[in-house]
Amino acid sequence: VTFAGSPLAPTNMAAVGTNGQVSLSWTPADPRGMPVSDYRVQYRVAGTSNWTTYEPAGSWVQQGTTVMGTPDRLEFGQRVASSADGQVMAMTDHTQPGTAISSKVPLIRVSAWNSTTDTWEPRGAPFSPEQPGETLSPGKTVTPALSADGRVLAAGIEGAGVVRVWAWDGTSWLRRGSDLAGGGNPQHRFGDGVVLSADGSRVAISEPTWNGPLGTWQGRVQVFQWTGSTWSPIGQAIVGSSANAYAGDIALSQSGQVLAVGEVSFNSPGTYDVGQLRVFVWDGASSSWVQRGDVFQGEYNHQYFGSKPSLSADGDVL
Repeated sequence: VTFAGSPLAPTNMAAVGTNGQVSLSWTPADPRGMPVSDYRVQYRVAGTSNWTTYEPAGSWVQQGTTVMGTPDRLEFGQRVASSADGQVMAMTDHTQPGTAISSKVPLIRVSAWNSTTDTWEPRGAPFSPEQPGETLSPGKTVTPALSADGRVLAAGIEGAGVVRVWAWDGTSWLRRGSDLAGGGNPQHRFGDGVVLSADGSRVAISEPTWNGPLGTWQGRVQVFQWTGSTWSPIGQAIVGSSANAYAGDIALSQSGQVLAVGEVSFNSPGTYDVGQLRVFVWDGASSSWVQRGDVFQGEYNHQYFGSKPSLSADGDVL
């Protein structure tokens, strides 16, 4: 076995400055058995002591340290939602049935970016989506969604068949309204998909394994509006186009006026799990959701077209 030592420093460094730019060159370092995959360039302004790492345009740079879960829980970050500017994020974890910690129910954790300290800081204490006196099954998934400013949080709770909403009051997360419920059957997975409008006043919720008049797992999507005191359904439910359509992947424009619904298991004659996607726009005159444009369909079996749709802010680009 040959020990691979640390690479040596590069040599023959040279810098040439022109027109406010600097071109660097150097002789690659001796890797000493440990291949060099990249170089990090740092600079500082004359007369200062702080060094800044140069990052090429177009590269992804980690913001802050990694946000970690706790050892007594599993799959932290299984579902994550962020504010429009990426400065607030909501994360969930859960526990696996059959483990030593399987009695623990999911927790919701929210972190906000502090630009002064360059750190992610907790926004309130981690909390369970459980109601007082309620016991959720361990190992269940909680799906979070955030408003544009990160001050309204919605969460779909698998196994309970409900969606709950909270609002940040500056010190803690307070419930906003009562439970939003689907057809009452948790197996229909109401809350599997949850999206909020930018101001958090409108929420779209999917129920992908809802059984409708066309058959099992037809799926449906419902939209609710916050009136200031309660959540009220608006418009008709958007239902899957066939049995086993699995209408459950959703996206909402910032205004909440445009809704995209993916039916990932939709089957046209002679096909299997091709999938399709439809777009709807809210028509205030008729108080209904009206389909916008044609239906988008997949082109081959098992394509699951319509999975994880995304809309532009104004809903004009899909």
